[in-house]
Amino acid sequence: MSAPRIIIVDTDHQVSNTLRTNLQLSGQTFTIVDTPSGEEALLELSRGGVDLLITDLVLPGISGIELLEKAKLKSPDARAIIVTGNPSVEARDRAEELGVIAFLTKPIRTSHFLEAVSRALKLHGKDGAHAAEEEREFIAQWLMAMQSELGAEATFLIDASGEIVVEAGEIDVVDLRTALPSLMTAFEAGVEISSLLHKKVPANFMYFDGKNYDFYQASVGADHALVIVFKSKDGAKQIGAVLQYSRKAAKDLVSGLYSVGEAKVTTSTSRLGNKKKRKESERNGDAPTKEVKESELESAASTVSKEGAEDYWDEANKKSDGTGPIDESMLTFDEARKRGLLRRQSED
Repeated sequence: MSAPRIIIVDTDHQVSNTLRTNLQLSGQTFTIVDTPSGEEALLELSRGGVDLLITDLVLPGISGIELLEKAKLKSPDARAIIVTGNPSVEARDRAEELGVIAFLTKPIRTSHFLEAVSRALKLHGKDGAHAAEEEREFIAQWLMAMQSELGAEATFLIDASGEIVVEAGEIDVVDLRTALPSLMTAFEAGVEISSLLHKKVPANFMYFDGKNYDFYQASVGADHALVIVFKSKDGAKQIGAVLQYSRKAAKDLVSGLYSVGEAKVTTSTSRLGNKKKRKESERNGDAPTKEVKESELESAASTVSKEGAEDYWDEANKKSDGTGPIDESMLTFDEARKRGLLRRQSED
């Protein structure tokens, strides 16, 4: 089996040399190619393909995102890691769509870089379902390692809707799922405060002291939260370690969530804007329509007579909202039946 071929694209030769050295000292065998531009990277790609593309966003000529788009056409199975200084939300969004494994910001920690490379090459050539399963397993192992290191009872990664994405450990005495809605209310409040403080990606940290259990909650991006559960009194002793781990989680776990399709590139500002839109919609009466089961429709159609239905439609046409004139745009009983909205009875 040939060594994985890695193309590094960066105008800063010091960065390229550092990444090359990290790969060479990792104990693995790679074929490494350095290029200073996207155009040269595409030329190298046409010569020998690529297993992993490591690129900066800002390049002379085509950008890193444009390079990824063109590389996907030539090598659909190739994986990518972006190494950059200060990526925009738009760039992160597009990178997510292109299946980027990790977004590493400069200066880069060697451990984070090699971890991302290892995951990317394990996923190379696998379809979306297998890749997602690999990443989910990575997240689960990460949580288990953190649980063991901290001596926690359990660790959970939850999304903004309060659903558990991945969990490690068990707690029987407290029903965490009952507490999730309240935890997510606290999470949403933290995101709003981050927005007011002009913090694009929240880095919030909360501690809840309980009688039997203590909870820590830390944001992982703007869409997920890490929940760590300790037995009462043990949690307070670990505040420093938990804070350190949660900061690391914000970097390590988000890249994995991209690959399993969980993470959406959301900022504090955009999440706050979405919440305001939902509230405005509710105030304007735009509540979601309640779904009616087909069996209920069948039952109603069999028990309502034509005369009764005609009276109803006439009355509804006269007073659609309880007051006001007739609305000519509303359907009559016959029109509704012709459109198949009402079941035709046997006596018709």
